[in-house]
Amino acid sequence: MKDDVKPGEFFVLNISNLEDGEVLLDSMDTIDEEERKLKRYELIEGDVVITCRGTVNKAAIFPRTSKKVIASANIIVIRLKKEVIPGYLKIFLESPVGARLVKSFQRGSTIMNINPGDIGEMEVPVPDLQLQNQIAQEYMNNFSIYKETIKAATENWTKVRNSLYDKLLD
Repeated sequence: MKDDVKPGEFFVLNISNLEDGEVLLDSMDTIDEEERKLKRYELIEGDVVITCRGTVNKAAIFPRTSKKVIASANIIVIRLKKEVIPGYLKIFLESPVGARLVKSFQRGSTIMNINPGDIGEMEVPVPDLQLQNQIAQEYMNNFSIYKETIKAATENWTKVRNSLYDKLLD
């Protein structure tokens, strides 16, 4: 809960920490609570996180970190067995078919509310591991290119805009 946010050892992953399919580790709040109470809720690398409340469906794969992180009540954590790789599931959840499937579990029309048990019952097509890896790898490679392109375009636009602003003062 927002009232529990205070300096502490455990970081809390919230909806605002999920952006463009990634977990933003640097902007999380912390809570001060006994480790033994939170240890079983601690996120591990490869957990798939998906929003269960709010106005936008977001999914991400929890990355490797030295921080102790738990998910807020607005996030569902999916810990997979070896038959499904996290990257494949994330892509499926973001796909038009996966998004419609997730949306079918929503309760409420304006603000979504998804029950974790419903997500656990969702039927996901599971191809062999080789195809899952191929799909996930292609996605990640192209996502990296996309991010680099956006970064370069943003830097170029900033440079051009500042140059034009400087001309206004001449």
